[in-house]
Amino acid sequence: MHQKHSLLIEDHPDMQRACTRLLHSAGYTTTSVATLLAAHQYADLSSVELILLDLKLPDGDGLQFLTAVRERGIATPIIVILAEDSPRMHLRAGQLGASCYLVKPFNGEELLHEIHQLETTREAPHIPNLPRATRDAVIAYIKTHATSIGSRCEVAAHFNMNTKTVSRHVKHETGHPFSHVLYTYKLDTAKWLLAHTHLPIKDVARRSGFATHPHFTRIFTQREKCSPLSYRQQHNLP
Repeated sequence: MHQKHSLLIEDHPDMQRACTRLLHSAGYTTTSVATLLAAHQYADLSSVELILLDLKLPDGDGLQFLTAVRERGIATPIIVILAEDSPRMHLRAGQLGASCYLVKPFNGEELLHEIHQLETTREAPHIPNLPRATRDAVIAYIKTHATSIGSRCEVAAHFNMNTKTVSRHVKHETGHPFSHVLYTYKLDTAKWLLAHTHLPIKDVARRSGFATHPHFTRIFTQREKCSPLSYRQQHNLP
């Protein structure tokens, strides 16, 4: 069996141990480093299939490492760990090539969910700094980053397009408007969380990328023909 390997860049020992255990449960061996310097000096990135990156490190900003990795053309999925829930930082990390993010404090179910999502979309990984975006790349980006995308403006900014071009690409490839496609991917995340975790529904809404609990409930009920609570009762693991 193929052994997956991950790189964990985190300076707090308790967080290192907790993440290492969770990564092991997801099938990964882990190399842990505690500084930005050690991360830059890690020589074997080609063997790494997942990177967990704390952005607040004792010797610098983790975004520096994220930028350096993407500039080398390495498309390994990178989960960034944020100290606070900042929309500006979500957007900045996504623009630089982060695959997804977690906000401290987070629980094990959240990390395992993000890993699961990345593994199911591994055939279409994030491709940073595309000189000319293709329709496939636009759809792949929306799918991978749906929980952190608030509008088509963010996608347009990432690919250096205007919003009309984004809408045209999405409509051509899917037959649906941008908002329909974005909500589809957000709801995929919500349904997985409802079925596989015991997170409160307001937290499911947040982790799925919805601005408010009522908005999430309205969209979910319209699309799934049942409330989030009813869906959980029908599908949740015992």
